[in-house]
Amino acid sequence: MIAPKVTWTCQPKFAKVVNLFQDAMANASSRDSVAIITKNKMRRLVNDNLIMLSNYVTMVALGDTDILLSSRFEVRKTNITAPPLEAPVNIRALMVLTWVKLY
Repeated sequence: MIAPKVTWTCQPKFAKVVNLFQDAMANASSRDSVAIITKNKMRRLVNDNLIMLSNYVTMVALGDTDILLSSRFEVRKTNITAPPLEAPVNIRALMVLTWVKLY
């Protein structure tokens, strides 16, 4: 099965990387070791580009969950404010001094 070529106007570099990966996948089906190495390199490149693209979306969204959800990237967690810490009570310190003769 031949996958359709990706065409995105917003990220032409990413579309090119995805298309190169699709070509590498097709070439690797021959089980040639060089083609498999190339496919694995292209897969890492696609993953790196996806991370950069998701970081860009997160930066542009400025915390707006509607923008983040509309990007269709997986949202892992939301910011949760931690409760304030209580002041410690009944703290005891133990100080041990040891003297070392220098001469």
